[in-house]
Amino acid sequence: MSTVHRSIVCADIEGFGDPLRSDADRVVVRGGLYEALSKAFDGSAVPWDDCYREDRGDGALVLVSSEIPRKVLVTDLPILLAKELAAYNQECEWQARIRLRIAMNAGHIQYDEHGVVGSAINLTFRILNAEPFKQALACSSGLLALAVSNSFYAEVVRHERRSSPFSYRRARVLEKETKTDAWVCLPDRPFPDDADPATLPPLPTPRPVNDNWSPPRQLPADTAHFTGRDDELSRLLHLAADGRRPAGVAAISAIDGMAGIGKTALAVHAAHLLADRFDDGCLFLDLHGHTDSVDPVSPEDALERLLRALGVPGERIPHDVHERAALYRSRLAGTRTLIVLDNASGAEQVRPLLPGEAECLVLVTSRRRLISLDEALPISLDVLAPADGLAVLVAGASPRRIGADEIDAARRVVDLCGRLPLAVRIAAAHLRSRPAWTVTYLAGRLAEHRGALTVLNDRERDVAAAFALSYRALTPDQRRMFRRLGLHPGADADVHAAASLAGTTAEQARRLCEDLLDVHLLHQPALGRYRYHDLTRAFAAETVAAEESPDRCRAALTRLFDHYLGTAAAAMDVLYPAEKDRRPRVPAAETPGAPVDEPAAALAWLDAERPNLVAVCAHAAAHGLPEHATRLAATLFRYLDIGGHLTDAENLYGHARRAAAASGDRGGEAHLLTSLGGVHWYQGRYERADQIVQEALAIFEATGDRYGQARALSSLGIVHWRQGRYRRAADGNRRALALYREIGDLPGQARALGNLGLVRWRQGAYAEAVSALWEALARNRGLGDRRGEARMLGNLGNVHHHEGRYTQAADHHLRALALYREIGDRIGEADALTNLGLPVRRQGRPRRAADHHLRALALFHEHGDRNGQARALNGLGETLHDLGHDGRARVQHELALAIALETGDRYELARAHTGLAVIHLGAPASGHDRDHARHHARQALAIYTDLDVPEARDVQALLKGDHPTDTATEPP
Repeated sequence: MSTVHRSIVCADIEGFGDPLRSDADRVVVRGGLYEALSKAFDGSAVPWDDCYREDRGDGALVLVSSEIPRKVLVTDLPILLAKELAAYNQECEWQARIRLRIAMNAGHIQYDEHGVVGSAINLTFRILNAEPFKQALACSSGLLALAVSNSFYAEVVRHERRSSPFSYRRARVLEKETKTDAWVCLPDRPFPDDADPATLPPLPTPRPVNDNWSPPRQLPADTAHFTGRDDELSRLLHLAADGRRPAGVAAISAIDGMAGIGKTALAVHAAHLLADRFDDGCLFLDLHGHTDSVDPVSPEDALERLLRALGVPGERIPHDVHERAALYRSRLAGTRTLIVLDNASGAEQVRPLLPGEAECLVLVTSRRRLISLDEALPISLDVLAPADGLAVLVAGASPRRIGADEIDAARRVVDLCGRLPLAVRIAAAHLRSRPAWTVTYLAGRLAEHRGALTVLNDRERDVAAAFALSYRALTPDQRRMFRRLGLHPGADADVHAAASLAGTTAEQARRLCEDLLDVHLLHQPALGRYRYHDLTRAFAAETVAAEESPDRCRAALTRLFDHYLGTAAAAMDVLYPAEKDRRPRVPAAETPGAPVDEPAAALAWLDAERPNLVAVCAHAAAHGLPEHATRLAATLFRYLDIGGHLTDAENLYGHARRAAAASGDRGGEAHLLTSLGGVHWYQGRYERADQIVQEALAIFEATGDRYGQARALSSLGIVHWRQGRYRRAADGNRRALALYREIGDLPGQARALGNLGLVRWRQGAYAEAVSALWEALARNRGLGDRRGEARMLGNLGNVHHHEGRYTQAADHHLRALALYREIGDRIGEADALTNLGLPVRRQGRPRRAADHHLRALALFHEHGDRNGQARALNGLGETLHDLGHDGRARVQHELALAIALETGDRYELARAHTGLAVIHLGAPASGHDRDHARHHARQALAIYTDLDVPEARDVQALLKGDHPTDTATEPP
């Protein structure tokens, strides 16, 4: 190994790993970092290419030759670097902007076959990560913070007037084994002259990027008189305090035991004791692994709920489970977050939900031992010890309720409850709420009920006896509420759903639910929502089956489903009034629903109840209420479409379609097939979409449903357009337009005209495209359809771009972007962004164009829109080529090519081939590159020729060598 003396520069990007940055954002940020560093170093007479460099993901290590005067590192370099960062940030949206910390030191380092090593490098990174240094930048309005070691300050800074030594402030570095001082300055926002020169003043914690988000605090209420479990609790607390875990491995404990044994109570109690150690929040999720009549929460759904709780907007949550898990781990990286995963069915349900952050703690509860979670601390719970069981009873009932002369009877009550915490607490609630009962009387009643439950095993009889005793002590109204809630197919219910089931007012339902909460027959996961413990749910289901006639149960469920359908319809009328006439007419429910008369309240209700709405649709489809299933699916179509809730949409449409088919509702089945086709379309499964929408069209034609035929033809037009089958797309849209005109459907006419304009644009008939699109735009504006207006503006922008009218094109796309953002259509926003990147690039602003394509790519990726990803990748590749980054440009086109091959989007496939041809043509002359260029150009030419689009002329010119084609546009 060789030892040399070097100046050491370490850089770190503030907030690089913030979950609100996508991976696409990070690609832009890293490119910006290296561009700014290289320009600043070269501009300071420190040749960038002569420096040794190591990439650190979110920063870099740079070693500067000892021949370079160290003073330039603290004089010219910081000023130029701040200027380069400012220039870069002016061209970027906020997610890609850079604020940078730079630490400097000098010392001996050694090179080996792996890189470099040296204590001077270690010290520089300790300074870089020091909290006072991070806070200095966080509280500055500038872009750059510089810190130097104590020796570097003494030897270089204080002797160089141009380095402004009095602008530095001392900061204490306490990182790992390092305890020293460093000196911090802010080159572009100096500390005030009257600040204390000896110390860096305390600075507040940096604000999160999303000002509207605050760390989640989701823990349920703790048990008021938690008693016992001392050994288990001690092990959990020790696990949280043990800092000897390897990097990337969270602290995990898996608590197992039978139902009612107190797993959740222990986990929640421990979580409350530890909560103040986890500054970044506490998450709680019931996985319903063993909840009667409720399906276990899938990893996909669990990750969506956790990501939403962590501040990730729904529209930025990916469709793929692996991508959701990756985003979840990214969001938790670098945080101290406590996560309680309750009621897991097994290790496979839990594994995708585990963070890769050593500072996080995960508590899992399950009825099964999760032995395949090798990294988890297992804790198996048995029944309470006799003394602990007695303590729970006394604490719950109040020590004054149980005198010394009743201790033996109290022990008998505990034994009759099987020493199960849930049963013992229910028994204590009886004593607390019934002053006339003695402990001896309670023991007798428990023995009486236990003896009657001969079909159950011992533990089941213990708990069921406690439930039965509690149930019999309720008033008739309370018993009815308890029974009827057992009919609900979802995981929980609000007071309006409870009122529908019980046939009461919402206020009466609230009071009855609170009564059941008081006697531990319900619990409250969130304000205004109620759910059972798994055992009480099973008991409620048995009780309602035994005491209610099938007709009454069906009537209660019908009221519940009417409530959900009616409230969903009212919410949709508020959010999407332009389509009211196309949704099913839904009569008002018997019981008043939740207030959804404002858009925010309507959207909040739909988001909160979406899992229940899917469950209701599934139950209605499976239990002879097909109209509720089909009407609910038709009602929610636009909400699911715009919100990008593709998984829920596919499930809900699937249930409703089966219900329609089973009931002989051919028209309803065809509409649901068309809706399912839209889901497949979004996900790039064009062949499948074509197949099922063709099936829907055949049904519509057989039944004479002209509106259905028009809708299916319009959907097929989009699918065929995506596939590059333009003649078929044009034919389908013309037939759809004629049908919409026959039946006087103005929204349908606007959609068909817009789709026809898209086809004529691709075919190069720009005047016809503009005419159709302006007519569609006027119709949408007249109807108040803002989403339709945004789509037409974007389509007009695309046509103007291909006409070479870049200013008009950009203006249309900006207006479309504003509308999409206003109505919350994030897929539309992505579409507008990648479209906007095209004319912006042609206006000579390639860096801003790249930023637009990256924003779009992130949104398309998170929604699972494969076609959109291909479009954005091709746009990004074209722009990176303009910027001279051909290696990165090639990667984008290759990714786009792979997606287009998978989805069957022939236009984007040809566009990717063209981009690759241009890159190979511009590479240093070699036969290999020329062969690749010809291969890709010929592939593109064959596809464009078959599509009969003007781009074929550009590729022909490329092959002839007349000029390098512009793959983003065609010549005006």
